Amino acid sequence: MWRVSFQIMPACGLACLTEVSLITVGLPAWFKVVASLAVIGICIVHIAASLQRADKLLAYTWPLLAGALFFALGVWANEANAHRLRIELKEVRKDRQAIEVKLDQMQITLIEMTMNSRPETVSLPPPAGSRNLKITEPSNGQEVSSVVNVRGTVSDPQATVFLVVHPEGLRSYWVQVCATVEQSGAWEASAFIGRAGNQDIGKQFEILAVVPSADEELSEGTVLGIWPRALWTSEVVTITRK
Repeated sequence: MWRVSFQIMPACGLACLTEVSLITVGLPAWFKVVASLAVIGICIVHIAASLQRADKLLAYTWPLLAGALFFALGVWANEANAHRLRIELKEVRKDRQAIEVKLDQMQITLIEMTMNSRPETVSLPPPAGSRNLKITEPSNGQEVSSVVNVRGTVSDPQATVFLVVHPEGLRSYWVQVCATVEQSGAWEASAFIGRAGNQDIGKQFEILAVVPSADEELSEGTVLGIWPRALWTSEVVTITRK
């Protein structure tokens, strides 16, 4: 009797531990059902073999139960590690969102400071335009919203084209996004005209397309004090914010 109990009780303990491990992990429901039925089946066979004193059969059921337990514990440990990684990733995303919000706030503050800065004491004339670089849209005098699509052409499709926006009367020249240039030489880019909202409605802005010179490094968001040095420039287009 003691021999049978020694065989049955540890087996039941292994089966229970295996079941608990399987239930607590995030596996598909069908897999949990199949695995649980398999463990229960092995346990029943083991108990029957213990009652019948079938030592040869017990030699197979013990390893099966132990293997099932180790498998379940391994899956549980892997799931716990995955859960920890998901939590860490969530925290990283929160930190990234917080940084992006701070950057947006800093950019808004910079825009406010620039737009409210002292006016130019001397109005700087725009550089002379080149036949190699043109702005075809928008046109002079056109009213535009806070974001406008600017299109044009350039003679060299390998050229790097930037847009520069200048609020008239202010000492700030805003470098916009680098334009997308097609093989035909046609290019397109978006430009931000003033601040969001109604503060800059009715104000005039100058848009200039430039192919910067080798010693002039431009990047989106840079605020210059003068027009940038360039190999080629377009004619300046004056627009009004609506």
